[in-house]
Amino acid sequence: MQDFNDFVRDIEAKYGNDDRLEVMLRLQRELNKFIDSLRNIHRWDDEAWVKKYLLAMSQEVSELIDCFNWKWWKNPKEIDKEATTEEIVDILHFLLSAYLQLGFSADEIVALAIGDDWAGDGDSLDKLWNYFIQTGEVIISEEDAIEKAVYLNNLITEAYLSNPKEALENYTPEFWESIICISNYLNITPEDLFETYIRKNYENRARQLSKDFRGGSYYALKSSEGV
Repeated sequence: MQDFNDFVRDIEAKYGNDDRLEVMLRLQRELNKFIDSLRNIHRWDDEAWVKKYLLAMSQEVSELIDCFNWKWWKNPKEIDKEATTEEIVDILHFLLSAYLQLGFSADEIVALAIGDDWAGDGDSLDKLWNYFIQTGEVIISEEDAIEKAVYLNNLITEAYLSNPKEALENYTPEFWESIICISNYLNITPEDLFETYIRKNYENRARQLSKDFRGGSYYALKSSEGV
C-alpha cells in the first residue's frame, strides 16, 4: 500500500480544487468498494444498508460523547480537539456512505440540508458551515455540546426505527446542524474536517489490510481502556 504522502499527492493530482464535499464522497465511494471487494460484500437492499450506516453513526456519536466530561466518577480532562475531530469525521464516513447508497451528489446534499437557494457556486462544506453557523444553535458550554450530541443520536435512532431512506432525507438539516454546531464550539473548521477525513480515509484502508484488524484484535485493543 502506498504511503500517506503519496496518497495525498494522488488526491491533489486527481481532484485539485474540486468541491471538498464531492471529493469526500468520491473517496468514500472508493473506500466502500475496496472494503466490498476485500470482504466479498454484495449489497442488496438500499434500506437495509442505510440502516447499517445509521447504526454505525450512532456508535460513533457515542464515542464522540465519550470525548466530553460526562463521567462524574472520573477526573475532568481537557477536551482533546484532535480526538473529537476524528470522531466527528467517523460520523461523516457513515453519513456520506448512506448518501452514496441513495445516489446523492454534494449539490443534492446541500439542497437537502439548506435548500435550493444556497445551492449555487462555492464549496459545499463552506456553504453548509456558513449557513448553520448563522442559523444553528449557539453552543457555549460543554453541557450544551453533550446535549446536542445526544439530540443527534436520538435523531439517528428515530431514523433507524422508521423509514430509514425517507428519514435520512428529512433529518439531513438536523444532522448537519448538529455536527457543525458541535464542531464550531470546539473550534473545528471545515479545513480541519476535510484534512482529518483524508487521513482517516487512508487509515481505514490500511486497517482493512491489517491482519490484527481483520482478526478482530483491533476492537479488543480499542476497548482495553475500560469504562
